[in-house]
Parts: sequence; C-alpha cells; structure tokens
Amino acid sequence: SRSIEFADGTLVPVDGDDPWAKTHDRDGRALWRADAGALRAGDHGPRRMVVEILAARNLEGTDLGGTSDPYASVALGEITRKTSTAFRTCDPAWGERFEFIAAKALEDDEVIVTLYDEDLVGAHDFLGQITIPVRAVDEARRGGSERPWVGDDDDGEPDANCSRVRAHWVKLQSKRPPPERDRGVVTLGCYLDADVEERLHVTVASARGIEAASDPYVKVTLLRVGENERPKDDDARKTRVIMPKPRNEPTWNETFVYDHVSRFSDSVVMLELYDKNGFGADEAMAQVVLPVKSLPQAVLGDVRSAPREHPWRTHSKKRKVSGECNVIAYFIDDEKTKLCVRVTRAKDIKAADLGGTSDPYVRATLTTPIKDPETGREDQIFKTKVVWKTIEPTWNHNFIFRVWPSTDAQIKAAETTKIGVLGTIVNGVYGGLDSFKKATGCKKIDEVEARERREKREVKAKLKALKREEKARKKKRAYKASDFKTIDVAARAKRDAIERRAMITSLGGGDAGGRRARAKTSPTTGRS
Repeated sequence: SRSIEFADGTLVPVDGDDPWAKTHDRDGRALWRADAGALRAGDHGPRRMVVEILAARNLEGTDLGGTSDPYASVALGEITRKTSTAFRTCDPAWGERFEFIAAKALEDDEVIVTLYDEDLVGAHDFLGQITIPVRAVDEARRGGSERPWVGDDDDGEPDANCSRVRAHWVKLQSKRPPPERDRGVVTLGCYLDADVEERLHVTVASARGIEAASDPYVKVTLLRVGENERPKDDDARKTRVIMPKPRNEPTWNETFVYDHVSRFSDSVVMLELYDKNGFGADEAMAQVVLPVKSLPQAVLGDVRSAPREHPWRTHSKKRKVSGECNVIAYFIDDEKTKLCVRVTRAKDIKAADLGGTSDPYVRATLTTPIKDPETGREDQIFKTKVVWKTIEPTWNHNFIFRVWPSTDAQIKAAETTKIGVLGTIVNGVYGGLDSFKKATGCKKIDEVEARERREKREVKAKLKALKREEKARKKKRAYKASDFKTIDVAARAKRDAIERRAMITSLGGGDAGGRRARAKTSPTTGRS
C-alpha cells in the first residue's frame, strides 16, 4: 500500500487490495475481510454514507479511435447517481462525490458502481462493474470531519486518531445476470410425519401472482436419491385441473402422502406448475424444489405443518443454463505451484432427463498455451463423480492442478492487457483532480497511451501504403480484354459449311449439287 498527498496537504492512503471482495472457505461459507466495516456501538441505524469515484485506468476502448467516453453510475437500491463523462480516454479521472443514506443493519444492501461508454446513437456500452456491500464499508472517524484520513504524524503516517479510510484500485467485473422474473408464489405444506416414521405429507393449497393460465395444475414428484431408496410407480402425482377465477389465483387444497421416505437421504420434492393444453404437450410454467433434509418433522395441526408460501422459480425446461455451483479455489503451497479447486455442490440446475432430474457431474480444465509433453506441461482435465437423478447434487471433490511459472512473454502480455480498474473511496472526500492525476501517474499513463496509439497509427499507415503499391503492381501486370481475339463459334461453323458446299459443287460430286447448280442457271423454267 502507499499514500497519495494532495495539493492541500491531505494524505490519502491507497492500496491495490479489494476490501469488498467476498471469498469462501472450504465448506462454501462466505467470508469477509476481518476488519472490513467493523460496526461501532450505537451505529445500527441509518447514517450518511459517502461514495467517491476518483478515477479508472486501462478501460476497454470501444470506439473507433481505440478510446472510450466513460462515465460511472452509482446505485443504492432505487437511488442512482451519475458522474460526468470523460471524453476520448481509457484512463478517466472524475473525483466526484455522492452521498446516500444507508444502515449496516440491512445486510443485503449494496452499492453497485457500473461503468459505461457513452454513445450518441444506440445503447451505451458496458465497461465493467463492482459491488460494495454496505456492511463492508469502512467507518469514518467520529467528530464530523469531512476528511476521515486527516490526522497524520510528522513522519507522514496516519496517527491513532485517523480512521484509516483508504482509496482502493478495484478490478472491474462482468455484468451480473438480471434477477429472475417474479413468477408468483405457491402456498403448500410439506413435512415429515413425527408419529409415523418415514412418512411424507405434501399439501398443495393455492397459488397467486402466476401467469394467466386457463387450466392450471400442479405435478408433485418425489425424486428418491440414496443407496436404500427405490423409485415407486406413484412417486409422480397431479392435482386436479381447474379453471380459476381470477385466472392467476388457482386453489386446489389437495394432500399427497408418500411412505418409506428417509429424512437422511438426498431425496427432493419437486412441484411443477403446468397449463393443460387440449392439443399437444402441456405448457411448463414454473417449479419449486424442496430437499427432504430441509423439511421439518411435525404432526397434523402443528404450526410447522401449516402451509406457507414459496416463490415459484423458472421451470428448467425454459432455461438453457440454470442453477448455481459452489466452487472454491486456493493454492496449497507458498510457491503457488499447486492449485486446489474444490467443487462442493450445486442447486437449481436444469432437469435434462425425462423424469425431471439430471445426472450431473463437473469437468474442470486448466489450459496452458505453452505445451511440452516431455516435462508434462499439458492441459489438465479432471472430472467429478456422477450424482444420479437429482437437480441439487453434492460432490465435495478436490482437484489438484499443477501450475507452471509464467514466461516473460506471458508476463509482458498480461501487463499490456486492458484490464479495467476503478479507484474508489467510501466514506472519503476528494482533495483535487489535478493533484490526484499527478499523484497517481494518470498524466504519465496518458503519455504512454498516446505514444502507443501514435505508433499503431504509423504501422497501419505503412501497411496501407504497402497494400496500395502491391495493388498498383498487379493492375500494371494485368492483361486487357482487347489483347485477346474474340471467336464467334456460330459464325465460324456457318462459314465452314458454306466452304464445304462450294468445294462439293466445284468438284461436281452428288445429284444434289448438280440439281442445285442447274436450278441456279435456269431460273425461268419454273422447275428445279
């Protein structure tokens, strides 16, 4: 890490670490930086939060000139703010500040910073995005100071009174997929009987907020998974087909009972919402998947057996790719030559088989651009076991990859690759645009980029000149159409026929030739 000193003497610590990056442990639990967003006593309520967008570097050039017109959009919930547009640059510097009202008690709140390339025509190009959880935001020093990093000692280091708010260069990420469309909810009761061992009760009560359907019904399927689980003929059942009024709020109130269901197995209960069609296959509308392990044990009339609402999800038949997979990757040695990739589990994956399940497995590949079979430097491919008849598989499988050290060419290529980076300060105040560009080397970066673009233009100009010269030489060598003698095949054949008839007549051969000659010599006789 290092510090930036602005023109007014403000000292801003800067580092290249991402304090808001969420990681996972070996069991898939989410982890945060130990000191990220440590909450002070009495600060659970809504407070003022400052987000400052300082600069970005190495952005993608989406325009014809190899540059962009970037701007940043900062959103918290329904509130959105926007920076000014920096024209014709891949290393913009904004230094703009935005204030929001947020509370760390709301753990799901997050600030989304998105970069776009502004275009006059059409949609703006996406350049990158970062997400900042509100609970991971640094705490500014109490006392009303607008500059939380002020308070440095004579040696230039922050003293004990400084809140140590830092600016961070954060790598931009790809755009997150849009949230799944709301497909309504289903009210159902699903529990294991506490009095009768291995008995499962499923009650489909009603649904609301679904797509308008003329004849909806629910298909309930028990997918038995486990060594001692055996599928039965009545594992798939259906409710009656009704004509609801209104059409998006059907009511069934039907109960299904399944026996020999172990609560320790990996079996799941899948409910599928269909619309009955008079001709052709029924239309799949939505589905809900409930693992048997997650179901409570209760008796009829107990609070835990009462029906409750569950959100419908997009049916797997309507999704090309679906679900989530929990993967953890880390190095197991200090030299970073052994990479462990742990694949734990997945959920809500696509049902690819006719029975509404899949037989999923994971294939992991580590590719290397430089291959050497003698030393074993080749693409490494591993595969997990197959988990049969499920859409929520569990593998807990580790892959150990051998990582080869990068060559000089690879390091140079990585350094010149355009990887967007965004500099932000949260709970910080900006101290001056010009001093920031000077401190962070933005001007130097601009000079280097300008020199590279100038060299590229010169190379392109030379290539165009060579192409023009080659085209001129080819045109000079090319034959003209007038150089070739045109031959009319039909006229030549007619001319040859006349010459043959003339030759036969001169030789006096054949009656036809004699009659033709006498006819030409006596035209007044009227005979031929």
